[in-house]
Amino acid sequence: MFKVLLTVLSVVLLIDLWSFKKQISTPPVKMEIVQTLKKIEKIDPIEEIGKEEFDCLVRNIYFEARDQTIEGQYAVAEVVLNRTEDEEFPKTICGVVEQKTETVCQFSWFCDGKSDRMRDRKAIDVAKKVAMASLLEKTDYTEGAVFYHADYVSPQWKNVKKTKKIQNHIFYTSV
Repeated sequence: MFKVLLTVLSVVLLIDLWSFKKQISTPPVKMEIVQTLKKIEKIDPIEEIGKEEFDCLVRNIYFEARDQTIEGQYAVAEVVLNRTEDEEFPKTICGVVEQKTETVCQFSWFCDGKSDRMRDRKAIDVAKKVAMASLLEKTDYTEGAVFYHADYVSPQWKNVKKTKKIQNHIFYTSV
């Protein structure tokens, strides 16, 4: 299912959705892609979770993974959503994204002192589509990961198990 989702995202990102709708009835478009696109048209997760929550997810994808592939951005979104379902973390997307102690933020961009203004329009559009897809299609792509870090840092985490490496991000689940 994840490969279908990645294919759908790639199609949506490469061509305008309206022109794609015209092509839906013509072969050889895969039926899985067509069905997922129709699902996207019928469901509005923003309405279900609220614009503020959606915006928090988009900002986190943008600042944490805009230089990553769609796969990497989706994995970052999945970690946030996995955390909302884990009793050790806040229950809302914004709560997860903005979680911090006195000295440490869960996501470094949130308290790095730099501007939180998203400037790259293309990266914003991609982050929005990835956020939408992650809310529509619940997968277990990261195998339940609730943590990740860049491969150039070495946190001293305990009680975690590596689940996946995507580009320069390494993902972990609690044990």
